[in-house]
Order: sequence, then structure tokens, then C-alpha cells
Amino acid sequence: QFGGTAFIVALLMVILVQYDHVLNSSLGYNPANVAIADVQDIPDTEFLKDELRRMPMVEQVALSVHDLMNGWGGLPVNDASGKHIFTTRWNSFDPDFIPLMQIELAEGKNIDGPKQILINQQFVETMKMQESPIGKPLPGVDREGIVVGVMKDFPIRDRYGSIRPAMVKSGMTFKSGTIPVSAAS
Repeated sequence: QFGGTAFIVALLMVILVQYDHVLNSSLGYNPANVAIADVQDIPDTEFLKDELRRMPMVEQVALSVHDLMNGWGGLPVNDASGKHIFTTRWNSFDPDFIPLMQIELAEGKNIDGPKQILINQQFVETMKMQESPIGKPLPGVDREGIVVGVMKDFPIRDRYGSIRPAMVKSGMTFKSGTIPVSAAS
């Protein structure tokens, strides 16, 4: 009986530690008071954003191709010789997305114009970049974009898995995607 009781108490302690981790670990962004809607065939994204902003309970509106936990396409990353190194997760945000979701930047700035790229810290580490990527292109990934910021790592698609390299491209035309809306608390 003593052994069985000790086993149950140990099992409960493990569950308590895991429960505490789930409740108190940082996601790297803040989903509080955010509603997300997937939309298709948006004829005028600015009109849609303006209409949502007019609602009294809405504080902020943004656009992205995929939400933070789903989607995120794969994009091959090649070295200078064209050899495949790894596959990064990619998304496209408008400039309002980073502040709405409170994603922290490790360095640089948020996207604010076309042909700009944000990468995460894991991307920098996986590429073995020795110096700051800010102001530089990513020739093995995107020939036109320039890195303007490095996001702090956050989970993509799996909160408990390993952090994946990720990049965000600006300047895409949003005809479908995800609209996160920050509501007043």
C-alpha cells in the first residue's frame, strides 16, 4: 500500500509540474482577447479592416496569410551553391500583425513596406549567421527582400515541439488569409 501511495503521489506531482508549465510558459506572443477569422476572396482588405475597426469592441485589426498555430508554408533554403540546407516555415503579415500579437523583436524593426523580411532567432542560428542579418538579403531564400528584423522565437504549429526556423515576408496582396482582431477587455 505504501508503494502504491508513493506512486500516485509522484504521478500527481508530475501532473502538477506539467500543468504549471502549460499555464505559465510564454508563447512568445499574446493571444489574449484576440479573435481570428479565416477569410477567402477579399476584394478590398483595407475596406474590411476599416469596417472592423469601426466596431466599438475592436481595438486592432491585422492580416496574415496563416495564423500563428496553423498553416505556415514550407520554403526551401539553399546555400550559395544552390544546395538545400533546410526548409523554413514562412508566412506573410501586414505591418499591424506584429504589434497586435505582441511578438517581440530581438533586433531590428517591424515590417513597414514591401519586400521586407522578418526572420526568427532559430533561422539565424540554423543559417549560422555570424553577424547581424539586418539590412541584408537572403539570396538562398528570397532574391528581392531585405531582412529588417529578427523576431524572438515562438512555437509554430506545435507548442511543445522544437522551435522551427521561420520567416515573414511583407508586401503580399491579401485575397485570403487570417484576420486577427484584438477586442477590448
